[in-house]
Amino acid sequence: MKTITRDYQVYSFAELSEEAKEKACKNHRYCNVEVYDWWDFVYEDFIERMKLLGYIIRDKDIEFNGFYNQGDGACFEAEIDFKLWIKTFPKLEKKLNKVDLDEIHAIIGRNLHSYSHEMCMFGEVTYDGELEISEILNEIEEELTNDSRNEAKKLYKMLKESYDELTSDESIEDFLEANECEFLKDGSSFY
Repeated sequence: MKTITRDYQVYSFAELSEEAKEKACKNHRYCNVEVYDWWDFVYEDFIERMKLLGYIIRDKDIEFNGFYNQGDGACFEAEIDFKLWIKTFPKLEKKLNKVDLDEIHAIIGRNLHSYSHEMCMFGEVTYDGELEISEILNEIEEELTNDSRNEAKKLYKMLKESYDELTSDESIEDFLEANECEFLKDGSSFY
């Protein structure tokens, strides 16, 4: 067996030239989004905010595709706490003044599972009571569908902003410095 050794000059990120720093950032662009489920914090915030609006969502009921391609987006499925949700829509709530709200059940479903964007989502409302309220239920379904789609757009925007932040030069530089990564003079990683 033959052993060959070479001498290398190794630099910290801060010691690199601007050109070498750019190369190092480019080579490590996705280091913050490849190692763990970076979206977990966004999901947690979204789920907690949506709970206040009457949406009961679990992590596994959220999907997204991103970013920068046609068809990208976010969607979710949910059970609806109808009594809480309807409070956001006083005009609809007023139309239900003679209805026992415990007899109304609502969900958010998906009609396309091959895509993950807001247009795949729909609201479905059922009523167990005796009164004839089909016209109002149609209005509620339409409002629920529109509301959930708007919330899915907000979720996608939050995910994109988080992704853009995690892949920004500043975040990559922070990662490289915090992890004391070492480089060759041209910005290539030294392993």
